[in-house]
This record gives sequence, C-alpha cells and structure tokens, in this order.
Amino acid sequence: MEFIKISWERLYTDCVLLSKKIKGTQVDEIVAISRGGVVMGRLLSDFLSLPMSNISITSYIGTKQEKEPVITQELTKDIKNKTIILVDDVADTGKTFKKAVPYLESLGVKKVITVAPYTKPHAIFLPDFSVESTDKWIIFPYEVWEVQAELASMFHNEEKAKEILISLGTKDWELHK
Repeated sequence: MEFIKISWERLYTDCVLLSKKIKGTQVDEIVAISRGGVVMGRLLSDFLSLPMSNISITSYIGTKQEKEPVITQELTKDIKNKTIILVDDVADTGKTFKKAVPYLESLGVKKVITVAPYTKPHAIFLPDFSVESTDKWIIFPYEVWEVQAELASMFHNEEKAKEILISLGTKDWELHK
C-alpha cells in the first residue's frame, strides 16, 4: 500500500481551490459527512459564507472498508427545498456518497452538489467538484495518530509505523509517543 500525507497547508490550499470551483453556484447550506468531511465542511463554510450541519456515516475500521456505509447520525435541521453541498474528505470507494445522496433527497432537498477535495480513480461515485485524484492511501493531518496505530498493528511494530510516517514528512512531534 502506498501512502500520501496531506499537510495542513496543502489541505487548506486545496479547500480554497475547491471553493473557487464552487463559487458562483447557488447553494443554501453545507452538509458535512462526519468524521472526515467536517474539517473540509468548516473551511468551505468560511470560504463560501454558508451555514453548515453534518451527518455521520461509518464504514471504515482502520484503513479497510469493513462494511456497507451506515448513517449513524441523521441530519437534525430542515433542508427541504434547499440546494446543499454534501462534502467529504475523499471519495474513496464512493459508497459513502452513494448512501448520503439518496438520504438527503429523501429529506426533500432541491439539489445535492457533491464535493471532496480528493478522489480515487476506482470510486463508483465521483463528486461534482474535486481537486485531485490519487490511488494512494491519503493520510490527513487530523488522523496521524489513528494511522500510526493502524500501521503499528499492521506491521506489529511501533517503530516501523513511526518510520513510515516520518518518511512521508510527518514531524516527530506529531507522532503519538
């Protein structure tokens, strides 16, 4: 498995680029898919001056998609007849978006615009707006400890996990001790 580590600066820059692609599109609100899409949703909320809410969908255990996506937290606000940006951090398999879009449509939205800064070429659902496609496993700056634990488990070696992350540009101070 190949990895790519996204820095905070790159994530911010890619979200700025994403907002510029979206700008001019009539939108009422952002719905972020928690957990991964919340950071991007918050940034886009600022850049596009839009309110944000979220839903939670789970399907991953570590680096493996273990089950079909399940909505574990529903939307609590009325979005009927609104145009919504649905944002996640990555369209990996595309299954999360395929679960979320019909869910939002069932709530009576006028239109769902899908957004993820990163996509995978094999995804069964590609968002309307994205910045980059990669086949590498993306390590986001907000999940370094989580990935470190997963790599340590995968290799049965904590030092190997740290070595991999440092080789990808992770600073020693970012690692869980």
